[in-house]
Amino acid sequence: DNLSSSLELAYVILKPSNRLSFSIGKQFVNHGGYEYFVNPIRVREFSEFNNLLACFQAGVGMNWMVTPNHELCLQILNNKESHDDDIYASGLPEGISKAKVPFMYTANWNSYFIDRSLQFRYAMSVGQQANKKYAYHFTCGNIYEKGPILAYVDVMYTRQDIDQHGMVSRLPSEYKTARNTEYLSVIGDIDYRINRKWNIYIKGAYETARVFKANGDFQKGLYRRSWNAQSSIEFFPFKQLDLFVFALYTYRGVILEKAAKTMGAIEPDTHRIS
Repeated sequence: DNLSSSLELAYVILKPSNRLSFSIGKQFVNHGGYEYFVNPIRVREFSEFNNLLACFQAGVGMNWMVTPNHELCLQILNNKESHDDDIYASGLPEGISKAKVPFMYTANWNSYFIDRSLQFRYAMSVGQQANKKYAYHFTCGNIYEKGPILAYVDVMYTRQDIDQHGMVSRLPSEYKTARNTEYLSVIGDIDYRINRKWNIYIKGAYETARVFKANGDFQKGLYRRSWNAQSSIEFFPFKQLDLFVFALYTYRGVILEKAAKTMGAIEPDTHRIS
């Protein structure tokens, strides 16, 4: 769409009724899940999967409140905001031509139960990457929030004809765009608000990257697994502001499988205190 990536939102909303609205312009992509939807300040540190998603695209969307506790969202969006050389590790693979009109289609169902303390944010999408090449995303967000407790589990899966996430493509010492990749991410979090000023939380994530069909130098199989663990204590000095002071420990462990090691991949574990 040739819009600057620094321009995240630029849209108008048309609301023919209290239950139905339409959005036109550069808008938030409804990928589903808790971490993707909520204010980033409540996520602290995103998973690798969420860090690689395109969050804002130009297009049109529809939000329909089917009932007060059930919402259906549909979108038709541009699937590319930059050039292929910027999206893929080494550009489009040889023999693949560009898409003339690379659209993305999303469907998102949000629902609330048990006095709105339990909610589900499920979504699926398909986007054209190139001529006859597509990426598919599926997300299941499951959230419980009541009183001092917030707990959620996000499960995200994507299957890509061309490696748009790029994690497999960047494993070789010389980057090369892979094809037929799939990624899985499972995130679990528990927050406990001790009182108005103090909050503690622990979070874990498990993620995988694999090739589901051999292509070029990339053989079929699992290439990479990663673990992420976080624990933090947070102090909120102001009642009306999301401003807080925190101490956070983060661990990320990476397991490179044989297929990745034979390509010369190196990725150390990391520990961080912030």
